[in-house]
Amino acid sequence: VSGVDYELRVRLHDVKNVSVFGDSERNDLYILLHFKCQDMLGKAFHRTVKTDCHKFAVHQGSFNQQWIFKFQAPVSTCVLKFTVMDKDNISDDEQVYFPVEYALDQLVRCAVMTEHDGNLMGMVTERITFNQWKGMYNTPGCCTRWAKRCFGCWYPKQRAKEDMYADLKVEFECVSAAAAEV
Repeated sequence: VSGVDYELRVRLHDVKNVSVFGDSERNDLYILLHFKCQDMLGKAFHRTVKTDCHKFAVHQGSFNQQWIFKFQAPVSTCVLKFTVMDKDNISDDEQVYFPVEYALDQLVRCAVMTEHDGNLMGMVTERITFNQWKGMYNTPGCCTRWAKRCFGCWYPKQRAKEDMYADLKVEFECVSAAAAEV
């Protein structure tokens, strides 16, 4: 069985509620994407891309960028890994949140089956949630470390972890190369 050429179109819009900061109260945000796909015959497709940098982002970053990833269907695995990054001009870029992998196997299967029936699947919109980051379980500073009660602490109040999750809006479209030409 030979594979059919397909395209996965991915459009990133924005990341909202970014609440994790490294060494300052802002980030120079960009999104790093790593596409990994393997067809039923074992042929691997890999590609890494990144968005433009949204400088001085305090709580959100806007991107509105699109990529096309080419592969052959049917697939055994198909995954996009999203990482929110902070660009640093002096040292290495840093992860803001830990990467999130989004499985696309089912999306590809649905697109192949829908197209086999003579239709196109259309665009699918998702929100990718980033809910883990380095230091998320560290205890915030507080005067209760050396006293039995807090005396109106100098330390800023810590937000609930759930309030610090970031959301990335992404659109996916999977079409055969033949349908993409039309």
